[in-house]
Amino acid sequence: MMNLPLLCLIALAIPGKTEDIQGTVDGSLSLVCPHDLVECGEIHSIKWYRNTDRLFVYSPFSDFRNSEGTIKDRSTVIESESSSDLIINDLLLTDNGNYRCEITYMDVSASCQTVYHYSIAITAFPRSVVLSVGDEIVLEVGTEMGTAHGIVGPYRIGAELELKCQTVELKPQAGVVWFLDDKIVQETASETSEIDNELFATTSTFILNLDKNDLALKVSCRIKHDDEVVVDLSLEVDVIVPPEKVELFVPELTAGEENELECRAEKSKPPAVISWLGVENMKHEIVEYTEREQEADTYLVRSRLAILPSAENHNSKISCIIEHPAFDEIKENTRILVVKYAPVVRFSTSNQIVKEGDMIELSCFYHAYPTNISFIRWFHNSNEVTIEMVDLDLNMDDREMLVLSNVTRNQAGEYHCLVSNEVGTGTSETVLIDILYPPMVELTMDFNIPLVEGNEDKITLVCSIIDGNPANLSSVLWFQDTEQIMESIDCEPRTCMLNISGVRQDSGNYSCAGINLAGLGVESNFLWLDIQYAPNKGSVELNETYLVKNGKAALLCQVDDLGNPSASEFEWKRNEVTIPGVKVPILNLNSLSSEMRSNFSCSAINSVGNNFGEEYFLDILAPPEFLRMPDSETIIIKDNQQLNITCQVECYPLCSIDWYWNSKKIEENDVMHLFLMRQDATEDQNLFQEYELTEKENYGNDENNDSSAKIITEDIFYENSGREFDELFFIHTENFEDVEENKFPSVISTLSFKMGNWTYEVLNEFQFSTFSCLANSNGVGDEISANTTLIIEHPPLQISLSTEILVGEEGNMLKTINCSSQAYPASQITWRKENTVISEQDILEFLSPATREMSGDYICEATNIYGSISETVKLDVHFVPSCYVTLSGDNSEDNTKILACTAEGNPQDFVFWWQRKNITFEGQVEEGASLIRLKNVNDLSLYSCFVNNTVGQSEPCHLTNLEYIGERSNILVIVISTVLILCIMLFILCFFCCKNRKGGKHPENGVESQSKNLFYDNLPFHGLKNPPKQVLSDLDDSLTYADVDHHEIYSNGPLAYKVASLQRKIAEKHTESKL
Repeated sequence: MMNLPLLCLIALAIPGKTEDIQGTVDGSLSLVCPHDLVECGEIHSIKWYRNTDRLFVYSPFSDFRNSEGTIKDRSTVIESESSSDLIINDLLLTDNGNYRCEITYMDVSASCQTVYHYSIAITAFPRSVVLSVGDEIVLEVGTEMGTAHGIVGPYRIGAELELKCQTVELKPQAGVVWFLDDKIVQETASETSEIDNELFATTSTFILNLDKNDLALKVSCRIKHDDEVVVDLSLEVDVIVPPEKVELFVPELTAGEENELECRAEKSKPPAVISWLGVENMKHEIVEYTEREQEADTYLVRSRLAILPSAENHNSKISCIIEHPAFDEIKENTRILVVKYAPVVRFSTSNQIVKEGDMIELSCFYHAYPTNISFIRWFHNSNEVTIEMVDLDLNMDDREMLVLSNVTRNQAGEYHCLVSNEVGTGTSETVLIDILYPPMVELTMDFNIPLVEGNEDKITLVCSIIDGNPANLSSVLWFQDTEQIMESIDCEPRTCMLNISGVRQDSGNYSCAGINLAGLGVESNFLWLDIQYAPNKGSVELNETYLVKNGKAALLCQVDDLGNPSASEFEWKRNEVTIPGVKVPILNLNSLSSEMRSNFSCSAINSVGNNFGEEYFLDILAPPEFLRMPDSETIIIKDNQQLNITCQVECYPLCSIDWYWNSKKIEENDVMHLFLMRQDATEDQNLFQEYELTEKENYGNDENNDSSAKIITEDIFYENSGREFDELFFIHTENFEDVEENKFPSVISTLSFKMGNWTYEVLNEFQFSTFSCLANSNGVGDEISANTTLIIEHPPLQISLSTEILVGEEGNMLKTINCSSQAYPASQITWRKENTVISEQDILEFLSPATREMSGDYICEATNIYGSISETVKLDVHFVPSCYVTLSGDNSEDNTKILACTAEGNPQDFVFWWQRKNITFEGQVEEGASLIRLKNVNDLSLYSCFVNNTVGQSEPCHLTNLEYIGERSNILVIVISTVLILCIMLFILCFFCCKNRKGGKHPENGVESQSKNLFYDNLPFHGLKNPPKQVLSDLDDSLTYADVDHHEIYSNGPLAYKVASLQRKIAEKHTESKL
């Protein structure tokens, strides 16, 4: 057999400098333990300690890791070539202290340092910082800290604001600094209190009295933590200031000229509101300007009223209305308008019909402002009448009247007068003077249909009177190329017609002359007659390669010959229906839709007609666009619920649709083939029966395996198939085209699934997962997608407690207990003790020190709309024991009395001892009490009983009820005592004699031994277990001694017993915990 070498593991401690490390609550820190594997060799183990308590053991030699004590389950070790680092997570305030690491190398080297020291200090950011105005919280930040800004108000000038900045749960104390517009100001009051375990809460108060200088004032509360600003909360104070000045500016107004009136409200906050009164009867427009003034951050509001005044507005009232929150009532500024306007003129007579040689008098009346008239003028057919004009007689003495004597036909027409002042000129209405004269005619053609060569249709020439008095035609003379061809006497009162057949020789210049009672008029205009024909066929052309929905298109109508007369207009048809309003050769189509996918044709149009060519089909493509999308959330509220998620995508050419689950594509023979395997269920299981969620890569390749959740494309969703496994995903896709609605083609895809009953694995896998519908590109547009979030609503599944058993000591504060549960909607947490609700928060917090009455069961119940569950936490409060002493007889013949010491405390790991004067000893423990037997009952009050447990030591207790020993029994006690003494002496003599006879010449084994026994026989605990021989100063065995021997045994004093007993108890518990 091979002999294994003896491994000597020695940790060489070399003192080193202590490294200061600072951490933050809930954060992490690293204790770096350097080592040199090259110089010092391999490491057997590394241990980390806090003071004397071991926290972590790490052995790279055996690949062993173990966290202990206060950092258990929140620490780990990270190994590198030069160090082994202890990482402590979720730091607590109680992690303060002195730490060290000790390295044990496989070989010993004096040059290798094996011990490293650290000093850890833990700080905590505020749990929350609140900035409030009065009792109203305005801004608040949590543990994330940072900055926040808000606005308060509005407030009137003179208001007093009480601002409070409150910080909760931070270490060390926070520094609160107030700023007014970045200028530090002194706080009005401050209060700081320690909450628990060096956590502080601070409330700083600042009183602000508002005045006009506080406009747009910014008040800031900044929190300093470790000389660093971690929170900056600022408020902008909104102060109300009434307008300092209100003015109304009215310029000089002239009728018919636009002008502006301005109403101004200066230096107000917020801006004043301006309105106008008295503008109802004039054309106006209101433009309002609001300007922020540089002085004191106030506003200047200017309302400009643009008006077009008229003569009727002269001497009317106009008002500017000012409204502001600081006004108790509205303010009004009123002015009388003065409008300059040109004369308003009218005639005194109406239209007249006169004969040649008659006289006419026309009068002109007016009013104006200003009233000073510059001139009055008369006009005949827009020509000014002057004195030099022939046959006109002006009344020079009164220029407001025009007199026409011996009128002729040249004086027929319209007459009006002009009156002028400095503003302008007013014109009267027109008076018509009618004088009879021969007719003037006009020749026109009346085309029933276009005249085309070879057509049998006829053209009608119409000779119409356009001037003459009377305006009647008695007959008409017709001329072709200046030669009279005929006279028409059967005419209408104002027209006469000549019908011409549509032959080529009928072309030429035609004219006519009219005759009325005044005689023959002059010849009419000439009219050219020509043969016409229609344009050639039109063809549609498109320059673009292809058209896209919502895009634009320009169709060109191409025509070789525009016809005679040349065509200037075009006509477009869609599906043989004329498109109204389009008469140009280019047809512009905007916002192309499916309705425009049709046949188009075009034609040029002249007076003859149109000529449409072949139809052109306009094809339009459509990029992918959702017509129907899934809801943003898909909710499951019960087991085995079937869900259908549908999306419809419009696209042409047709596109394909894919489904994704958490960004993974759902398709055949992929890792997404999941199925639920049913396990045996019992009757007392919860609503969510146990299932196993199984994921198979490439599951379903085996054609004979029916257990996979294959993706199918049938038109139906299969319900429970009765097979062992439930299929999970099904996809159904179909194409859709609504011909009647003339829509683009679309693709409809539905993802159906049913997960069966749910477990933690199913919830963790599917809760808040994302299902996506993705329409792939069809070459016209990019791919598009829509998402929905799956939400599974369920009752609370399992309660998680921070501890199941909480142990504390009476008088100390108890730790809080956290209770949480997985549920949706989130569960309501309720704590009960003995059917009494004591808290409705997740955290059970004990606000007062522990008392023994607090011990018991605390039930945490989690409830939502779907159900509830509960778990129990046991609270065990330990307290210092108390004792009491009783006296009784033991039924022995020597009338020995028994003192019994009984204790009450928690835990009941009691250790009893007795004291008489300065002598300490143990009694005999029976049924939880300590007993001593006594023969001498005269000094019972000298016996004191002490009890201690792991919490502490009780006060001494004594026997106080000795009334049964009174004056009536004093004599009897003396007699009995004397008899007993004599009996003892006789017994001792007899015992010595017997020993000498039996033992021979061995005085050392006889007399001396007997004398020692006599000493013990007279002690009060004679008859109980053997007394201890020495005071326990060292832990050399597992026995408990009562020190009642010689006075030398008590050299360490009576307290040595207590110390030794407690040391033994602690050692026994330490040994049990290791086992």
